[in-house]
Amino acid sequence: MARDDESDGKTPKSLNSFIEIAVEKKSDDGLTDDEEEEDEGGTELSRQPSVVPSLYSRHSSVQSEFYHRDTSRPGYDLRWSKVCVSAGSFQILDHAWGAAYHAQTTAILGPVSSGKTTVLNVLAGRQRRASGCVMLDEREVRPSDYARSVAYVMQDDALIPEVTVREAVEFSAKLQRHSFKSHDRLVRSLLHELDLSRCADMRVGGGGSGRKGISGGQRKRLSVAIQLVTSPEIILLDEPTSGLDSESALRCVAVLAAVAKLGAIVLTTIHQPGSDVFDLLDRLVVMKRGCVMYAGAREDVLDTFAARGFPAPEHFNVAEHMLKVAHLDDNTLAMAGFFARDATPSSSITTKEDDDDDDDDGRWDLGRSSFEVRHSEPGLLPTAELCEDLPAVVDNDSAPISTQLRVLIERDVLIEVRQFHALVSRIVVDVFSTAVIACIYYDAGREDYAKKDRLDNQFNSLSLICLFSLAGNAMSVILTVAYERRLFVVEYLSGTYAIAPYIISKVAIQLVKTYCLNVSTIFVAYMLVGFRSNFWVLTSIIWALSITTASIAFCVSAATPDAKTATELYPIIFMPQYLFCGLFVRNTYIPSFLRWARYCCALTYSLNLAVLEEFTDSRCRQHSDEPELAAAACKELKNALLVDANSAPRAWAVLAGMFVAFRAIGAIALHYTGAEHAY
Repeated sequence: MARDDESDGKTPKSLNSFIEIAVEKKSDDGLTDDEEEEDEGGTELSRQPSVVPSLYSRHSSVQSEFYHRDTSRPGYDLRWSKVCVSAGSFQILDHAWGAAYHAQTTAILGPVSSGKTTVLNVLAGRQRRASGCVMLDEREVRPSDYARSVAYVMQDDALIPEVTVREAVEFSAKLQRHSFKSHDRLVRSLLHELDLSRCADMRVGGGGSGRKGISGGQRKRLSVAIQLVTSPEIILLDEPTSGLDSESALRCVAVLAAVAKLGAIVLTTIHQPGSDVFDLLDRLVVMKRGCVMYAGAREDVLDTFAARGFPAPEHFNVAEHMLKVAHLDDNTLAMAGFFARDATPSSSITTKEDDDDDDDDGRWDLGRSSFEVRHSEPGLLPTAELCEDLPAVVDNDSAPISTQLRVLIERDVLIEVRQFHALVSRIVVDVFSTAVIACIYYDAGREDYAKKDRLDNQFNSLSLICLFSLAGNAMSVILTVAYERRLFVVEYLSGTYAIAPYIISKVAIQLVKTYCLNVSTIFVAYMLVGFRSNFWVLTSIIWALSITTASIAFCVSAATPDAKTATELYPIIFMPQYLFCGLFVRNTYIPSFLRWARYCCALTYSLNLAVLEEFTDSRCRQHSDEPELAAAACKELKNALLVDANSAPRAWAVLAGMFVAFRAIGAIALHYTGAEHAY
């Protein structure tokens, strides 16, 4: 298809001048005095032909402070054909096809539920199951091969409520533009181009934080700014103008069009653009119910619709006209010549598990790395070889692991500081609950160990404090992981950071935070109950239990799709901890064929350590008027709990192993299931 290379206007020398001229042109160029008066009255006009697209010709010399691309490397062209996606018997995409060229802005339009977002998910490598052909510069590739090279701005933003607009862009720049000399200059340029300078120091807010922050339009522009940090070659955007007023929408699309002028592929979905936004587009893909009605240059769409019996009325918004036609009966549109299927020849890519199924020819699994190519044309190289031969779509400028870890810890510390009220609330609740338990068993630890009922009270108070620490911390982690999952998936799939520094940063913050909580609660219990063990040793035991159960909760939450499912699994995971710890039923009374379960419970090892520390033989004899009787009572308690006097080192080792193992399993689960749960 023809691509307009001519420019009939003065060439702007900077990206910002492009944007400013585009915004000004909508009210200054090509209008008579009468039309200007009508436009001031609020009537939206369609100016055909428009002078705005000429400002974005491919040969314009554009410089940008935030978008830096290797101009010695040619731009890429992206094509897709025969793309099918289904959910059961429902066909989401039915042989969808189209193209997006470098240095041009392509928009996918169509009614609601026409498959626009699904096309973006397929091209971004984030659709779990699909079939079809994707070509990058005439070479067939699998979308997952270049998924991390794509900047994808989704319709539902994933932002951190506690950081400011400037900080959100800064963190992204530090993580993804490591070699950039001046991050401050990059951030200022992005904020200026996307009209975010005035709210740069406002917190993002929203997102369930309960804090009012920036507006919906500003959130959308911030999402775009974060993705543009990497100067990507391929930019996919899902409804970037939703929630924006006409001026903001125009400026947002103008920025994208100017970035496209620098050689990038810009592909966006737009539901119903205004005339000025429509004039900034170069190519269109019009869809309905997963089928393509039109794919080609914007200038040709009116002629195409008119040739098929649907001419646009004079002075009528072209996009509105196309959507009006798209709502007609499918048979009427098919008879008119719409819904033609692209017949571009291509090889069929299948997964190995589908290799023996002839009915699945042409299907590839975007979520797997193993695949085979069935040749339908002689001389076609295997896809793996093509991908190795293909230059990197985006230069890898991600920060090294050490820098990622430092930046993520810096970000998490900032979030915790700004959520200090939540930490204080947690401390108040934990201290109050511990104080209630301690008051019930007031001075139990100061009684004579020879009195068996007093000894049992002291053990019960110790067990309840352990149980409370386990339950409260586990539920907090489950809710936190569910809350942060979407942000992690968006950042991880875009290559912002590796999973290892993300997990380590979260663990580092949690270790410190949990220890502070445990110190405050154990201090209250220590003073009221009167425990005789070393305060710091007892605190460390409870802390080890807390962080180990937090790892178990993290693993469960990471492997489940949402907080509700993880919460439903909570009793199955943690009820055995309560039953086999020895508080409600002494371990000697548990049937022998069930006793093995206690070795799978972190609470068992923590409680054993606490008992060994609190009820040592010397301490039992020292704090009793009847030393021999007290020593016998303590020994009887340990025997009932099946506590070995030499098991302390083994218990510490098991707790450490469980902590590391469940974190690792949770990280693997987050890696493999995060994308599936997010889309």
